[in-house]
Amino acid sequence: MPTDTLNCTESAIAAVLELADRAARVWEEMWETALRDPSKDRTKETEILKRVLDDAGQSLRETLRKARDNAQMYERPLARLDELEARAVEFPLWARECLARWKMLDNPVPPLDPERVARAQAAYARGEYEDMDDVLARVQAGGPWVKE
Repeated sequence: MPTDTLNCTESAIAAVLELADRAARVWEEMWETALRDPSKDRTKETEILKRVLDDAGQSLRETLRKARDNAQMYERPLARLDELEARAVEFPLWARECLARWKMLDNPVPPLDPERVARAQAAYARGEYEDMDDVLARVQAGGPWVKE
């Protein structure tokens, strides 16, 4: 296969990876903006975010499919194909996570119970707490979050 076609395929891979990076930056900027003004109506922003994430995910899948279809025609492996494969797999899950977090912005923050906070602070001051590493080890072993 000609070098031009190889370069074109590799350029398409690099471009779609950059598109996924831009989608991540759009998410970060929109998230930060939404956190600064949680009371704002985000209907328009929600549609934009969904479209950006959907378009990037679809582009990743399409470019990966085309690259895989053509990969055997080249004498050497395609540059960044492994990176594209990993990104195409992880992107949909990441996008669903982003949209789930976005949806949580509409949930009101529960009010703090000052009495419960005071009890927790007093218990902490008395040394009645568990080291975070112990909690994580227990949970990773399949145990409960709260020590029984």
